[in-house]
Amino acid sequence: MAASSAFLSDAPFIVAHRCGGADAPENTLYAALKALEAGARVLQVDCTFTKDKEIVVLHDEPKENNLRKLCGDDYEGVQASDVDWANFPKLLPRVPLNAMCDPGWMPTSASSFSTLRGFLSGLPPDALVLLELWSDDTSLVPAVISVVDSLDRARTTALGHPFNASISAAIDAANASRPSASLPPLSRIMNAGEILKANFTPRFIMAEPKSGVIYSVPVVTKRWGYLFSLLLKRARPPLWLRALLGMLGWAFWSPRTVAYMKARGVPTFGWILNDGEEREMARRLGVDGIMTDYVVEAVKELR
Repeated sequence: MAASSAFLSDAPFIVAHRCGGADAPENTLYAALKALEAGARVLQVDCTFTKDKEIVVLHDEPKENNLRKLCGDDYEGVQASDVDWANFPKLLPRVPLNAMCDPGWMPTSASSFSTLRGFLSGLPPDALVLLELWSDDTSLVPAVISVVDSLDRARTTALGHPFNASISAAIDAANASRPSASLPPLSRIMNAGEILKANFTPRFIMAEPKSGVIYSVPVVTKRWGYLFSLLLKRARPPLWLRALLGMLGWAFWSPRTVAYMKARGVPTFGWILNDGEEREMARRLGVDGIMTDYVVEAVKELR
């Protein structure tokens, strides 16, 4: 049985993006426990290195400038890798929701940053985790795997980075060298290059998907146009961008692609679906996991 089989389901389930960042402060243990209590089946979690190589749970994408948003203007341009864990900043009393949510603010009472070990130790033993490694430093891979194995969470954790092929290769190399008699194989998130290849290579010459992978890709919606417009400093997405996003949406999430992956035992996750219309589209496509920041709202829709 493939390592990723724990992430399959006969019915769609909710994946809590950044642990449900619209319901509680993102990527915190408090948010994770709240999402699980609300009915999420999988937690999507981000991690990276601090300066002294502690693994912190944080989405540390430079363009998002997350430490400034979460901790204050003193951290403008600062990343986790610039700060030792002992000196890591505290969350502000309230923080903005991430860019894929509706504009708003979230109080941070009862929330704080966690190390990966502390975060995983605080979860129920059967909680499923989609763990994204937000670093170009591939030494993060063995460090994360060491924590996952020490807590006996290899069967319930999938690793990867949706846009970084080097992280994928490092996970594959670690999997190849794992002693199969004593350690279970690791599940891995497919990266963008693999996803493009899967969609644009004719089926009759395409290799079968690797064992244990998860097809986790964006369901391209109007929010993507809004997000890229912000990055381009435009009031609205230009025509060429709308055409490109439309093509990618058709390619990544055609019913044919979803059926192809599911027939081969590959779990299919769609992200980031932050309104009811988007989530309904994903349900019609037949995906396994519907990833959203709005966990409480999304779980009610499924019921």
